[in-house]
Amino acid sequence: MNEMVTIPKDEYLRLKAFEEDMADLNSAADVLARIKAGTEELIPSTVVDRLLEGDAPLTVWREHRGLSQAEFGTAVGRQPYPDYRY
Repeated sequence: MNEMVTIPKDEYLRLKAFEEDMADLNSAADVLARIKAGTEELIPSTVVDRLLEGDAPLTVWREHRGLSQAEFGTAVGRQPYPDYRY
């Protein structure tokens, strides 16, 4: 069956805006659920600021994770540079 309904344009626009708002709310709810489940991570503004200021990305992320250079090297499968000091 192919029934048609005619509604005023203002009503259509209101319904369309409502549909978009609901989609946004559903997306936000999905993100919050992932944050609570531990599968989504928020990035602190201090990290973003440092990256935007041009700090070395690996250094910023390493420090954000609280890792030393040696710990980071181990985590990514690299050996630290040898200590050639005498």
